Amino acid sequence: MTATTPMTTTIEHVVHIDAMPSTVYELWTTPEGLCAWWGVTATVDPRPGGPIRVDIDGEHVMVGEIVEADPPHRLRFTFGWEGGELAPGATEVDVTIDAVGVDISRVTLRHHGLPVEFVESHVRGWTHFVGERLAEAAR
Repeated sequence: MTATTPMTTTIEHVVHIDAMPSTVYELWTTPEGLCAWWGVTATVDPRPGGPIRVDIDGEHVMVGEIVEADPPHRLRFTFGWEGGELAPGATEVDVTIDAVGVDISRVTLRHHGLPVEFVESHVRGWTHFVGERLAEAAR
């Protein structure tokens, strides 16, 4: 038997943000919050089955559906690109937000089912948006 290379993988990004979990959760679950750090326009209904759509820059549009919402600690949603090679619903993003101090939250993002050919670009994207822009928007 030969070992096979996995066709998909999970990437993880962890960041500490100077804000309470409720503040960080709101940045993920309101159109205004999403536009403060991730896109130019956004639609979100943070209930299971609700849509999440973020127009990142007028060209790249993330489309998904809320799978689980547990304010202010967890949000899971499907993830894909409108008109892109990674179809809407093709992968899943799991965001957990934990209080780790007074007004400090640890945000752990796990992007599951990501085809290996998309790993590098999504690691760069999540590092930029969650590691830099989300933290800045929470201030």
